[in-house]
Amino acid sequence: MSRSKVPKSEPQSPQSPVLPQLETVMSSTGILILLMGQAGAGKSHFVNSAAGTGSAPAPVAHGLSTKDFGVRSHIVQNPNVTDPGNVRSKVILVDTPGLNNSNPKYSDTEIIRSIASWLNDYCNDDALVGGIIFLHDITEDRATVFADNHAWPVKYFDSPALLQHLFLTTGKWDMKFVQSNKKKYNDREKDLKQMPAWRRLLNRGATSCQYEGNYESAWKVIDKVLEMDALRAQLLRKEFNMIQGKMPGLQRPKPGFWRMFRNLFSRVSVSSWSSRASVTPSSSPPIKNKYRPKSRIVIVAYALFIRAGVWVRVSLI
Repeated sequence: MSRSKVPKSEPQSPQSPVLPQLETVMSSTGILILLMGQAGAGKSHFVNSAAGTGSAPAPVAHGLSTKDFGVRSHIVQNPNVTDPGNVRSKVILVDTPGLNNSNPKYSDTEIIRSIASWLNDYCNDDALVGGIIFLHDITEDRATVFADNHAWPVKYFDSPALLQHLFLTTGKWDMKFVQSNKKKYNDREKDLKQMPAWRRLLNRGATSCQYEGNYESAWKVIDKVLEMDALRAQLLRKEFNMIQGKMPGLQRPKPGFWRMFRNLFSRVSVSSWSSRASVTPSSSPPIKNKYRPKSRIVIVAYALFIRAGVWVRVSLI
């Protein structure tokens, strides 16, 4: 992974100035927090909110077709810790590319690999990790991406320690239409927590939060992360390497229809003719293959019928 220089941002907020980018994250640098989420969930907006009024270090991508797929880190000053010797006085917010985006060149697998590469290139083994904030846009009815049949990377975190540092955070609560219909979106959040993927993570130690789109709310979520004992970057790197090993298998292309049909035809035809040969007396004259054309027609019709049924079900979904 090639290192790209991130332009230095001038401090613009007396509460939480953005500090210059460091080459390597070490244990003395600060507490690292990884931001993850679907494309358009508000990760960059979260960084800008935490940076304070007038500061916008993170470029915001509108829509689901994220153009910048680089991993970017932004160091912000913790307004609640004044002692510069305290490692929690600085927070490294790592903005990662959006998952489930519409760009076919950057699948979730590639994004996980880019995060793992960034951890390898920019973090020492002793770097301190506060946790992972996973943002979900509460206004988007895209909860199906968390279903068990989808290769959602986050649900494959296996370390109990890391799961206790995972914060499933819903965002966009500051939108006017959300504020005017709070009950609808509160119910949507409850439904989200009951989905198997989220419920499994919450039951294993993950925490649910709300990000209301402002400075105070961003730091309320960050403070929850900082309340916990920090992990080592080595553990986080191990988890992402583990996920890399699982995700490619979930994206294996299914065999094409004609390949499936040929396999089916060969199995049926071989078993049919072998069974007939076994019951034919050896002294009998050879039997002509007068049944073969009819059998082929039946098999073709049956396969096409199954294919049509699958297409109808997919269309209805």
